Amino acid sequence: MSGEQATIWQKIKHKNQENPFLFPAFALTVLAFGRMTTSLFRRDVYGFQIGQRWRVAAQTLTIGLIGGTMWYEDYKKTQKAAAVKAALESNGSAGTQNAAEATALGASTGGAAKA
Repeated sequence: MSGEQATIWQKIKHKNQENPFLFPAFALTVLAFGRMTTSLFRRDVYGFQIGQRWRVAAQTLTIGLIGGTMWYEDYKKTQKAAAVKAALESNGSAGTQNAAEATALGASTGGAAKA
């Protein structure tokens, strides 16, 4: 999407690819609200209570998934940063080792070899 505004469907598709479990949890919350609404109009106290319990469970699941996704994304960034840092340190120490070898080689050949 170079320079274009993403449509709502593209945004939904992108978010669903990031966390595929979020939409079903959201759908469960909406269904629980539907159960509560129909039970309220039927004056079904027990059905309304069940709908509330399902709503709380579905919202807890949704919030847990959001928090878990945020933690996992942060974890991946931390792991990637650590890998880059380790790679830079290993390349840096190899460069230092190569420079030391070149200096030693130059000293042993009377300065003929340069790093």
